[in-house]
Parts: sequence; structure tokens; C-alpha cells
Amino acid sequence: FAPVKLRFSLYGKPNITSCRSWQEVRLVHTITQEKLRTLLHVLGYSEDAAEGTISQVQGWTDATFCAMANTTIGLEVQQQVAANTSCLAITFSLSELVNHLDLGVPFASHNMRMRIRKDTKLSDRLRLITERLNRELETSVALPRDVYRQVRHQLRDVPDLEADFLHSVQTHLFPVSITKERCDDLEW
Repeated sequence: FAPVKLRFSLYGKPNITSCRSWQEVRLVHTITQEKLRTLLHVLGYSEDAAEGTISQVQGWTDATFCAMANTTIGLEVQQQVAANTSCLAITFSLSELVNHLDLGVPFASHNMRMRIRKDTKLSDRLRLITERLNRELETSVALPRDVYRQVRHQLRDVPDLEADFLHSVQTHLFPVSITKERCDDLEW
């Protein structure tokens, strides 16, 4: 059972009783590849199995977060930041930017693209956030939910190692729009 974490959108003319006025906040866990490799070895993975898992997780990270970074908004961000900025940094910087209420970040994509292009306060802040995240996440991968749960399950009998794992993982809040289907699932 995972509780639904919601965030209310204050922009436009929100209707508090409408499911679509809310965003679901998802948790995304990242870890450096080296810490993941060490952990997998301690858990008894062979070198080949550990490298295979890391390769699989890196592929999932690239596919998932580069797809987001290559949207029209992500491409606009790429014009504002250093070349070779990671997809994780671009995606998480946009996610973090919406928490900067003083900027009044719009949710509509055409408004967001224009603001990134024309609003120097917003684009400067976005650049700073992206640069910081790019340094922090330089060798990191995002853990798919099933991999995170599997590792936590394997560590449940080794509290010291579990504590080290939890300390090594960074957790990012990632707001996503709630689809009509998801609203129906929640029986809103």
C-alpha cells in the first residue's frame, strides 16, 4: 500500500473538488552507480550480475528521464544550460522549480516555454538549480520502483546495511499531472 501524495495547483482558477486541479507527487530515488555497485556486491551479486543490474538501471534512467528532457519544455531548458547536462538534472530542475512560488511557474507548456525564454529571473534560477543538480547527480541513476523495493526487501534483515543504503539514496519529489484514468482509479 502506497499512500497517494497530492499537491494542489494554485494557478489559474483551480477547483478544489476537481481531481484534475491536483498533482500527484511521486518519489524518485537516485544513487551513485559506485554506491549501487558496492551494495550489490555486499548482497552477493557477482561482478557480471552487478554490472548487468547497473546497466539495466542506467538504461531505464536514460529512457525515462531523457524522454522527459526531450519534451518541448525540456528542449527549451537545454538551450539555457551547459551542453551535456544530464537528463536527470534537467527533469529534476523543472520539478524543483515549480516549488519556487515567488516565480509563479505556469503549468501550461506554452507559457512555461515562453517564461524560460523571456523571463531572466526564472531562467537564471533554472540554470542555477540545473547546474547544482547536474553536479550532485553526475554519476547517479534513478532506481525503478521494483528495484528499490527489491533492494529494501533484501536488506530488511541487515539493519546497518539498510541504514547505509537509505543514507546513500537521494529522494526527489516529482509532481505529475493526474490523468482522468488515475482520477477514476482513485474514485474521486
